[in-house]
Amino acid sequence: MDKSLKQNFTVVLLGGGHTNTQVINTLHRNDFPDHTELILVSDGDKAFYSGMIPGFLARLYCESDLVVSLSQLCQSSGWEFIYASVNRIEANRRLIHFEDPNLRALKYDCLLANVGSKTFGSDLPGVKKYAVCTRPLSSLGSRLSELDELHFSKEQSSTSRELVIVGGGAAGCEMAMALQSRWNSRCCLSVTLIVRRLLPQRATRVSTRLRQILQSKGIKLIENSSVSSVNQNHIDLNDDSQIPFDVLIWATGAEAHSFISKNSDLSLSKDGWIEVFPTLQSISHPEVFAAGDCCTFPSMSSPPSKSGVFAVRQGPVLTKNLLAFLNKLPLQAYNPQSDFLSLLMTGDGKALGTKFGIAFYGRWVWKMKDWIDRSWMRTFHNRDSKDSFMDAESISSCKQSLSANTAERVLQIGNESNRNEGLEVYSPRDDEFSEQLQVLEKMSSSPQFAAEVIQHLNKSELSS
Repeated sequence: MDKSLKQNFTVVLLGGGHTNTQVINTLHRNDFPDHTELILVSDGDKAFYSGMIPGFLARLYCESDLVVSLSQLCQSSGWEFIYASVNRIEANRRLIHFEDPNLRALKYDCLLANVGSKTFGSDLPGVKKYAVCTRPLSSLGSRLSELDELHFSKEQSSTSRELVIVGGGAAGCEMAMALQSRWNSRCCLSVTLIVRRLLPQRATRVSTRLRQILQSKGIKLIENSSVSSVNQNHIDLNDDSQIPFDVLIWATGAEAHSFISKNSDLSLSKDGWIEVFPTLQSISHPEVFAAGDCCTFPSMSSPPSKSGVFAVRQGPVLTKNLLAFLNKLPLQAYNPQSDFLSLLMTGDGKALGTKFGIAFYGRWVWKMKDWIDRSWMRTFHNRDSKDSFMDAESISSCKQSLSANTAERVLQIGNESNRNEGLEVYSPRDDEFSEQLQVLEKMSSSPQFAAEVIQHLNKSELSS
């Protein structure tokens, strides 16, 4: 560490998102000079892992499975924890202002912002009053618990209920299936999903497969639609039709927090996101870094979407760059993955996923998603343990021996009814995924191998 740092050099982490929690989990008090102040500011003590939220809402997880206590994490790593809401970032003076007028503004020398986002369109009249927004994650579980008692108690089991979800991204689709699983046994439940476009950022064959899954579950899908107004018992669509609801879920994507978009002097995009270089460093204030939903990359032609997948991958880069910044060393660039493994829970012990243009669906996909998510949480819940199910060394050794022919047999084409729906991946054993994960890992590390596997799959599809 640079010994020339001035006395009382203050590092502030703003927000307990997927990226900042990694910084605290990795960098402890003894990694810094004694005179460095290390502070986390958050408006809540619980950090929820977004990848497990749908499973939690479907009652497949309990809260402790997907929550990190920020106060405990800070205590174990030697960071100070300030539980407060922020209403302004005054970057020119390096000050953070709080909503509580009794709290003095916090001075920083280096700021790492990872505050997430709010739900897009939540300012539309009626949304905050009559709908449940999917952001912030910290309040979602408690809101749904209230609805459990209000609409889905045992005394109301004979009552019909209308559940409407607005939003066609991964969150809206997973919410529709998760809440159907949560409430379907408690009443006669009708579920409607309203979208402009289903999974707009995913491959067409994935949205086609998801459309079929939704149909098989009896979930009504209204496409090419948007909401014009929200009322107490119904919403109005852009075609003047009305959709009644008992419960309305608002899952319409990400929007910048107003304390950044309206009350900050940082360089911002037109949508209010903090503009950063690929190093995650603010383009206007070099002592400020930002990661996750709250930032954008003006130098990238295709910046990453607002997804926890990217925030998780930014964690190691932000950690290294914090140390590099303090030591006046060159910063590392973050290179977002162009084709990430996408896994959507379907609420019934199965999941739908995609990578390399191949669609995955079945119980083994859910088992793989569950293993990946639990492995991530174990890095916080038991920081000294190693994953006992499948370690990286065993995966690596298996990958070396895989051939494209072997991979093609592992990644089998679906049955006759699926041949016109695009490539499908099935496991020989419905609850196992280790061989499939090995194939996907090797395809990720070797573009040539990936091309060979896809070629084999295409040939198998044509000959079937």
